[in-house]
Amino acid sequence: MRLLSFVLSITILLLSCNKEENKVLSGDWVFIKSTSLKNIQQQSQKMIPPPFPNIYDRLGFSILDNDSCIFKLGFITFKKDTINNELINIYLGNKTNYKVEKNNIGFYDIIKKKWIYSKIISLKNDTLILENYDSVYTYYIRKPKTNYDLSKIDKIIVSSSGCYGSCPISKTLISSDGKVEFYGFRFNTKQGIYEANISSVEYNEILNNFMKANILELKDRYIANHTDDESITITFMKKDSIVKSIIDYGKEAPSELIQAYTPIRYLYQKLNLRERQLTK
Repeated sequence: MRLLSFVLSITILLLSCNKEENKVLSGDWVFIKSTSLKNIQQQSQKMIPPPFPNIYDRLGFSILDNDSCIFKLGFITFKKDTINNELINIYLGNKTNYKVEKNNIGFYDIIKKKWIYSKIISLKNDTLILENYDSVYTYYIRKPKTNYDLSKIDKIIVSSSGCYGSCPISKTLISSDGKVEFYGFRFNTKQGIYEANISSVEYNEILNNFMKANILELKDRYIANHTDDESITITFMKKDSIVKSIIDYGKEAPSELIQAYTPIRYLYQKLNLRERQLTK
């Protein structure tokens, strides 16, 4: 059985473009930069450069130890609220499957129900280069595993302002004792005030994802240079005192922070909620 397991793990090894070395893909891959070969070739012709790679490219991904991976933004779809005649957001999670075929890595889009492929240009020294589309090369580095001190935070609050559209307006509070409070205002599957509980293991996993982003060293504000987008505010507390508060407008924050706060916005959708009755 151990021999079979070893053989299967070997099949996940990747060849770099020059096929000089093999490496396992497992780990957290963090976006570093993107370059466009076409842009470089066209600069002398004074062509307009292509736009910065979209949010999907620069968020990176995490390859787990099996054939699954974490797509950092997660998969979000919509359905029509016939009562209020507006769209509401449905979060389908951030885990999906991946596979390696020759020199390509494929990620399964669970919304579009199809595989999305990128060509592996190089994989060496914990640096991965992919050709994502139309001669755009995206660079990632593999982040080493770290044990974080989780005692610095005992409450996390994630709130969203809404946007010119159907962005959810809500607030979610998570405490180290496992208590969850959800306040839904608009564009959520639940509107109102609800309570629920999670396990200590789930809480530690949530906080660990935030600590990966090195939250205490991040800036207080990340602001995109466009309008009508949503603001996400993440507040970290210890004994009812604010340790750190971060505002992310237009998803300009580091990818690890976006990866951490996105599932919290929709955590209520997978919990057994209890509606809070307001007392007079």
